[in-house]
Amino acid sequence: MNQPSQTECGPVSDHRAAGTTETDDRPTKKAVNQEFSTAPATAKSADGSRGCSACGATFQPPHAIPGARLCPTCYAARKEALRVLPATANGRWREIHIGLGIGPEYLTGKHGPCPGCGGTDRFRSDNKDGRGTWICGGGGERQAGDGFALLSHVNGWSASESYLAVARWFGVPDLDGTAPTPAPRPAPEPVAATPKRSTANYVRDLWPAAERSDAVVGSHPYALSKGINHAAGAGRGIVTGRVVGTEVDCVLIPIRDLRTDAVVAVQAINAAGAKQTFGPVKGSAFICGNTLNRRIPWYVCEGWADAVSLVFHRHKGNAAAFGVMGSHFDAVVQAVVQHFAPERLCIVGDAT
Repeated sequence: MNQPSQTECGPVSDHRAAGTTETDDRPTKKAVNQEFSTAPATAKSADGSRGCSACGATFQPPHAIPGARLCPTCYAARKEALRVLPATANGRWREIHIGLGIGPEYLTGKHGPCPGCGGTDRFRSDNKDGRGTWICGGGGERQAGDGFALLSHVNGWSASESYLAVARWFGVPDLDGTAPTPAPRPAPEPVAATPKRSTANYVRDLWPAAERSDAVVGSHPYALSKGINHAAGAGRGIVTGRVVGTEVDCVLIPIRDLRTDAVVAVQAINAAGAKQTFGPVKGSAFICGNTLNRRIPWYVCEGWADAVSLVFHRHKGNAAAFGVMGSHFDAVVQAVVQHFAPERLCIVGDAT
């Protein structure tokens, strides 16, 4: 993928947001770090160096981990993305659960069958404090937990497997294949826009129905044309619209209110690259990367592909980017500055 060209970069605010508090829901450091060293090692050269499996740079594996596949820079970037994952997932568990195979009918907040163990009314998703919490009677054996624990309950995954599956959903590259793959889901049903429905209502149907696994999104022709082989925060679904066509297979880009993180619009992109946006976009954007660290590189750029390139190709996940859909750069820049207050914010042009 061509890299976006930087057009403006500078400090935007002297304010500092209050620090965030990490949760203790994630697996142990040992369990997470095992992902970096369990895969077969890439070939070594005569002097012991090898190519990083993420960026391709040549590096010398440390003596303590001779089978390491990541260079120090990529290792640190991935480690940071995993460290902040619980905070990143907070408030987005409904999307995450749907994207990883749990049907929206189980996430209504009402009693009903459990997606993991069945029954008729033993399960309820209450999502307290945005943590994806749930309760299941378990046929007499009560179970409860956060969003990670629900994935373990439904899929039979360990804590670390659920943790890594969520990381993949957020676009953290799968470097060694140890993250689990959810059970296959049927192709999404077409969701048609009609004259009687507003585009905002269409968005409410379109985005929850999207398939968001790495394998599905990363195999779409448009994603492949941009050098993107994972979901990177996007979805895939069947769309009907004046620009993209009737019942067309599209990449779906969630456009979020930067203050609330709610999806307020969706951009659909067909295989030929034609783009159509449903819902209001002014002051909203596609959010990519780590928005908790205000000292790393921050960008406002044009579109999904440029945002993904900046965060994952240029900075190996250790950056934040806001993809603008349309010409509302000034509104998005103002919203980023007011809500996030990064130390520096770069405005970049379209990829050349």
